[in-house]
Amino acid sequence: MIKISGEIKMTVYEDRTRRLQNLLREKEVDVAIIMNLGSYLYFTGDVRKQPRAVIPSNGEPFLIVFESEEEEARNKSWIKDVKTYRSLHQMMTAIMTATKEQKWKNVGFEFDFFLPAFLNERFKMAVPTVKVVDIHELVMSLRMIKDESEVKLVRKAAEIGDAGMKTAIEYVKEGIKCFNTLRLPD
Repeated sequence: MIKISGEIKMTVYEDRTRRLQNLLREKEVDVAIIMNLGSYLYFTGDVRKQPRAVIPSNGEPFLIVFESEEEEARNKSWIKDVKTYRSLHQMMTAIMTATKEQKWKNVGFEFDFFLPAFLNERFKMAVPTVKVVDIHELVMSLRMIKDESEVKLVRKAAEIGDAGMKTAIEYVKEGIKCFNTLRLPD
């Protein structure tokens, strides 16, 4: 949580989500469907095997998680509206139903390695009145700017990497083979 004048305002994840919503409104995108693990973590503070966050440009976001993950998702994310599914069909139905109910016309997906083409095509076939928009650059414009806590973590990771390389340099000598000291369990 972010504290301002001793009062709790919002989490860093909620702040990031609100900034995305502002960008969506500027670009006239009605909703972002987040399916990329890195982006899902960035906006929710949670990790899922099948990440699905629906972030409308106006209104509150919701998560779509496996039925067995509902309680955990509620506890690990600031987003408390959690819809569940048991099958790929149910997950897609939840997204398509929300799209139709909210009358979203421009739906944003991150067009990258993590967006299965068949999901994109199935979505366009099921909701043909919707324009699918690539929001990858929009999301990355937020993710590339690091806040103070992220900068600290990057520095710590660099320190750990440096220490690992120094240790490796101490032990790597000509003629030493990697497996000389490797002991496998019996």
